[in-house]
Amino acid sequence: MKSRTALMSAWVCVLSYTPLVQAYDAGDYQNILNQFDNVCGHHQFCMNKANANGLNLSNADLSNRLFAIGTSNATFVGTNLSGANLKGARLGYAGGVNFTNANLAGANLSGNKERMHLVRAIFSGAKFQQDGSNGANLSYTDLSWTNFSGLNLSTVNFSEAYLKGANFSNSNLYRANLNNTGLFDANLSSANLYGAGLVGAKLTGANLTGAILEKANLTGANLAGVNLTDANLIGANLTGTNLAGANLTRAKLLGVILGDGTTFRDAIFTDALLPGELRPAQ
Repeated sequence: MKSRTALMSAWVCVLSYTPLVQAYDAGDYQNILNQFDNVCGHHQFCMNKANANGLNLSNADLSNRLFAIGTSNATFVGTNLSGANLKGARLGYAGGVNFTNANLAGANLSGNKERMHLVRAIFSGAKFQQDGSNGANLSYTDLSWTNFSGLNLSTVNFSEAYLKGANFSNSNLYRANLNNTGLFDANLSSANLYGAGLVGAKLTGANLTGAILEKANLTGANLAGVNLTDANLIGANLTGTNLAGANLTRAKLLGVILGDGTTFRDAIFTDALLPGELRPAQ
């Protein structure tokens, strides 16, 4: 009869180097993880190069797991990660962790001590929110150059995330949390940011043409030089917002909240719909 160590080693090899197509439920999968810990003494390299395609990992606790080392990436194509906790997990270092068609509704992929590395992650067809529940938690992650174009990201938590060059064009960010994010050079053209939190966000170089920012909170955000042509900022909170040199051509700014530190120095207002306090003297 094979020793327990040998059996566990076999499991490690299966998980590490070959695709897993079995649909384990969350409880079974957690038991497997516990067995790995017993054998490996919590040595998380046991999980390297994990292929979790098609698994049901809903509500599983996968926090702080090391799923990939070196230039390898874990893959989660079609995986059900709804409600799963991956806080602080290491999913890949080469960029391009694949979440195609994965269910991430309510999942926690936030960083822990250092940013979760998800540069150029693939989210094509992924689900981030369902049935009115809270969106996925992607706070404190590095998602630079990632493509979210056209995705439903309503109520997703991106707070403190680094999103340089990310593509959110035509995406739904309704009431999403983008507070204190680094959105340098991001593409947010035609994105729905209604009621979104952008407090302290850094948006220099971003493209916000045609974006819906109605009732968004932009307190203390930096939009200096940003292109907001045809954007809807009706009722947005612009307290302390830096819009110096911004292009607000045909933008709608009725009902905006202005406060200490709000600046429009050298901004372009061609054909913009402005509140009285912003209209030039006749």
